[in-house]
Amino acid sequence: MLRFTQEVKDNWLKALRGRRFKKAMGTLHTSEDKPRYCCLGVLQALYPEDLPESDNGEMLLSSSSIGNKERSRVSGLGPVVQAALAARNDGDGDHKIHSFGAIAKYIENNVPVMPDK
Repeated sequence: MLRFTQEVKDNWLKALRGRRFKKAMGTLHTSEDKPRYCCLGVLQALYPEDLPESDNGEMLLSSSSIGNKERSRVSGLGPVVQAALAARNDGDGDHKIHSFGAIAKYIENNVPVMPDK
């Protein structure tokens, strides 16, 4: 499990604002020669050992053994936040499609980090 620390947040924001990752919608990432990524797929690409994909392509949410509830594989970045980010990435009835830069600004202003241990 990955802890959503200030360092992780800063690295993610830098990647979203950089030019290395190209945007995809509706999937964490594409498997083309020049892959594209959802904003959450960028986080997975930065921390593949901490956030390996499962067989079904799911990355950040996994089923809990207690009550079959979803839990986050990123401590401090729960399902509600992930759903909000996916909605901004892909667009839905309540959100227009946002650029990585706009998503980074949203994360910076609205997604708190886990306190240091």
